Formats: sequence, structure tokens, C-alpha cells
Amino acid sequence: MNGASPRSSRKFFRFEALLGVQTDHLARSRNISERIAGAARKCRFFQQQAALLLQIASVFRHCISASLIRGRCQQLVAVLIGSIFIGWRPPPGDQRRTDAERFQRYHMAHHVTCKRGGRQGRRCSFAAHTTSRIYGRDRPQTTSKMTQKVLHLPDFMANWPWPRRIHPLYEDVSAESIAWLRSLAPFDPESQLAFEKCNFGLLAALGYPDVSGEHLRMGMDLMNVFFVIDEYTDIQPATTVREMADIVIDALNNPQKPRPSGEMVLGELVRQFAERGLRTATAEATSHFLKDFTEYMESVVLEAEDRCNGATRSIEEFVRVRRLNNGGRPSLSPCELHLSIPDEVFYHPHIVELRDAIVDMITAINDVLSYNREQATENDHFNLVTVVMRELNVDLDSAIAWITQFHDDLAERFKRGLERVPAFGPEVDGQLHEYLRSIVMWPRCVDNWSYEAGRYFGDQSLEVQRTRRVPLLPRRKRCPEQVQGEVQVYSIERLAEPIAA
Repeated sequence: MNGASPRSSRKFFRFEALLGVQTDHLARSRNISERIAGAARKCRFFQQQAALLLQIASVFRHCISASLIRGRCQQLVAVLIGSIFIGWRPPPGDQRRTDAERFQRYHMAHHVTCKRGGRQGRRCSFAAHTTSRIYGRDRPQTTSKMTQKVLHLPDFMANWPWPRRIHPLYEDVSAESIAWLRSLAPFDPESQLAFEKCNFGLLAALGYPDVSGEHLRMGMDLMNVFFVIDEYTDIQPATTVREMADIVIDALNNPQKPRPSGEMVLGELVRQFAERGLRTATAEATSHFLKDFTEYMESVVLEAEDRCNGATRSIEEFVRVRRLNNGGRPSLSPCELHLSIPDEVFYHPHIVELRDAIVDMITAINDVLSYNREQATENDHFNLVTVVMRELNVDLDSAIAWITQFHDDLAERFKRGLERVPAFGPEVDGQLHEYLRSIVMWPRCVDNWSYEAGRYFGDQSLEVQRTRRVPLLPRRKRCPEQVQGEVQVYSIERLAEPIAA
């Protein structure tokens, strides 16, 4: 390398310094690919990374997969190559942190703020530190949600053992539910058509494949009610959402009471739904549903307050609120409408943990697959992808990778917990196991519906499912008139249209 320029020599010496490898002039003349391969084999830095990850895993009694370590090594190899060809180097000394400093920072930041405590608290701090080490919170970002053009979607269901199933009465009952919704006219004709393309009846048919026809109708009506509420509340100020929530809660608990003249359609919509849907439910199932749906409406108000106040939440806080806000808990209710599971069993800590694992999996799946639509309508503030990008300071692909690992950990926790369900007596155990066998359908149901219906990917849904790639839609600002006027529902094809200058 005697003929090398001073600049190229400096790049190579930086490469040597990063690796801690001393070479002579003869070694420098070797092929560049051979130097990288040989250096990588000798690099103590890789060994230190692997040892640190394994040490953390030992401390928190949590298993780290080999793929995470391999992923970190691949990232470092890319850094080494970049140091030669584009001259990138780590931040200067005062901006860099030792492994011990990084561990202490993330351990304190996430373990102390984890309010669940115990083993769950340790898992929380471990996950936060591990992901920051893997994705490099201190590394320079090469992409962002503003510059990235394609959304890469994971296969959430790759290791979920329960296959897709659908209720045989899907088409007939779905037609009945849609006819009922049209009779109440919650949207103008164009928005109603866009709403129906979302095919919420399919969501219910995938989620409740074994219930009676009557309870399937309740489930389909419930899905329609959820998404009507979603469209009505997503852009309104917190005071208006509070008024809507009060109307819905009152109608839900008093289905026999006529609604006041001139009241918005949500009141009569929910009243008719509750009157028909809960007619054949057991007392225990009705009690559980009313509690879960009320908490859901209160969390919708909380979301509106966060939106209006510009409030931000940590990942830990967001997951806790989203568990109430995503509608997952009341969505599981049709699985138990015919069952009489007492409160001491239904709210047993082990059963609650199993149910929450399913609900959090729904959050992970829904927030990733709905992100493109939500960011296009500037409604992504209450989305786990946005929260992870902001808190961990990572790009879009890295945030989705974090959420995928989060989902997979939940899935494994659920499967392990399902093997250790406590016994509550012969009268209850059979009903409880039937309920648990039903709720396992929901992660796959949300995943399948997202690709098979038209809400998130339109007519290209099956192609997106095959390629796992979808172009990011342009962001559209809502006009003030949209907030004050009629509720507008946009199809994904409408959102994909070019924005007028």
C-alpha cells in the first residue's frame, strides 16, 4: 500500500484501531476481503458483545436466542466494511459509552419505571437493555419514517401453532350485520362503502369459529360497533370524546331505555347492539363484558387527551394503556357468552396473565400492520411502532424488529402458561379450558384479517402478505372542517392517491 493516498491510509488505520489488530506492511497488501474475514475471526469485540449478552441473560434468567447475537455480529461487520469504504467511525470519546455504562443507564431507566415488579419487572428492564444493545441506540440512523419508502412486515404467525379457521355461517350472518348497520346510517354513502370494504364480519368469523350463530352475530355487531366508535373518536377533541363515551356507556348499561331525541347515532347503535347481543349471555359473561367495554371507552378518552395535550408515553406505560384501548379484552367476550366462569377464576392472576398475553399480541400485530394507514392519516401517535421509534431512537425497520421480538416473547409466555393452568374444580375446569381454546384464535385472526380484508392494504392485500413489503403512503393533514363536519372514512386506495399541491 505504498502508493495509497494519506486519506485511504487513515481509513485503514481507523479500521485497525477498531479491531485492535496489528499488521505489518505485507498483511496490508492482501486482498481486502481476506483482511475483513481474518479480522472478524480474531476480533475480541465480537466475543465481548456475545459474552455481555449472555451475562445479561444469566442475570435476568432470560434466554437469548443465537439469532440475536448473530444479528449483532452482522451489524458490526457492516460497520467494519463501512469504516473502509465510506469512512464512518463511532462517535468521539465523550459521546461513547462503555458496556457497563450502557447497562446501568438502560437498567435504571427501564427497570425502575416498570411498575409491575417481580419477574415481570426484570423482564421489562432486560428487554429494554437488550434491544438498545442490538439496535444501537447510539449509532447514526440511516433511515427514518420520513425517508424510508417501503414498510417491511414480519410473519407474526410463523410459530403460532393454532391454524386459521372460519365460522361456516360467515357470509349469511355478515350480511345481516351489515344490513343492520346500514339501517342506522352512521356514515355518508361514500364512507359507508369504504367502511364495508374493511369486512369486519370476516374478523369476527375468524375470531369465533365455534360459537353459535346467535353469538357470531353478536361478535360481528361488536366488531362493527368498535370500528364505528374508532372512526368517530379518532379526530375529535377530548371534551367531545368524553361526551361520546358517556353516551355509549349509558346505552350499554341501559339497553331498554329509549335514547334522547337528537342524540348522535352512537347511542342508538350501542343500545340496539346490547339489547340483542347480551340477551342470551350468562350473568357472569355479561358482567365481564360490561366491565371490559367500559374500561375500553375510558381508555379511548385517555387517548384523546394524550392526542390533544401532545402527551407521550414510555413503552411500558403505552402497552399498559393499549391493553385497554385496543378493544382486545371485550373482543374476547363472545368466546364466553355461553359459559359461567366465576370471577375468582376469570380474574385469577394466572388467567389474567394468559389473557393479557393474547391482548398484547393483538397490539403488536395490529399496530404494525395498521401503521401505514395510521401514519398516512396522521393518526399514528397512539401506535406502538411510533412509541418504540421515539423511545429507543431507532428507525422504522428496527422498531418493527423490536415489536416482533416482543410479540414472540409473549407467544412463548402464553404457550408455557397454557401448560400450567391451575385446577379450580370439575365444574369450572371444562368451561375454562374451552374459553382458553377459543381465545387462542385471536392473534391469527387479526393477522389473517389484516391481509384478507381491505382496510390496511386494499386490493393488494394478498400480494402484500406474500412479499411482506408495502410502499409507505404519503402523509395527509386533516383539514379543520373534517374535525367539525361529518365523519369521513377513507379507503386505502383513496389514501394512496397523490396529494394535490
